[in-house]
Amino acid sequence: MPTESARKYAKMVYGESMRTNIDIDERLVRKARKLTRLKSKRQIVDKALELLVRSESRKGILRAASGKAIPSPCGETEFDLGG
Repeated sequence: MPTESARKYAKMVYGESMRTNIDIDERLVRKARKLTRLKSKRQIVDKALELLVRSESRKGILRAASGKAIPSPCGETEFDLGG
């Protein structure tokens, strides 16, 4: 079951949640299930998306406040050039 904030975000962006088919790394799903005790892949994906959105939002706030490079979870570095 998605968290309330994940449902609100999906509704805000898409109007409602949407159905899609994706290939997911089963090893990561098993690790996530063990770490979080979430029962379904849907719950795991919803939680992952919620955490990604929260993380990226925080980076944007930090970037705006500091004007410094913020490391990306993808291994790249993002810079705010102030313009």
